[in-house]
Amino acid sequence: MYERYSNRKIGVCKEDVVWSEKHTGGTHENAGICVDCKTKYQTHEKSEELDSYESNNSTHTPTYKCTFSDCEFTHTGESKEHRLVKWNDKCKECDAIEKKSECSHIHVKKENSTQHWEECKKCGEVKAGTLKNHEFKDYKDNKDGTHSATCSECNYKLTEKHSNDSSICQYCKVNTSSNGGNSSGNKHLYP
Repeated sequence: MYERYSNRKIGVCKEDVVWSEKHTGGTHENAGICVDCKTKYQTHEKSEELDSYESNNSTHTPTYKCTFSDCEFTHTGESKEHRLVKWNDKCKECDAIEKKSECSHIHVKKENSTQHWEECKKCGEVKAGTLKNHEFKDYKDNKDGTHSATCSECNYKLTEKHSNDSSICQYCKVNTSSNGGNSSGNKHLYP
């Protein structure tokens, strides 16, 4: 009972009411329906383009603008946990920094050339009582002027030159003097 001409209508809305004006009253809340004739004349849907994120300490929720250009309503997407590489780092999606009073530690084993320990992979805190010096046993001569040993607790492998304090290496007990050893001048003193 109406005709539409480029956003203008001429017709009968209610029993004997005739008008010729633009549709009015369309909003996001009423899905773009004219308050006079109940015709839907605006499309209010979620845009595919991300507008922003709403964040809290542990999650972020994406927001999307409405597809109708004059509408200021924003649609919300699914809330997700922040994606962090390490503790108190920026989220890889929303750039928020997750701030918590305490870290729920996830410990991993770490080592360097002198020590081994357990460290939280999120915040970097070293677990109490885990920082220890390597305990190398069973040094083996590599027959090239070096010896190797493995830590009995963490399996860290050490390779180093023989000690030069005397002609006998204090670790692998090889004779390091130039007379009468193997191709590198090393001779074992034990069987």
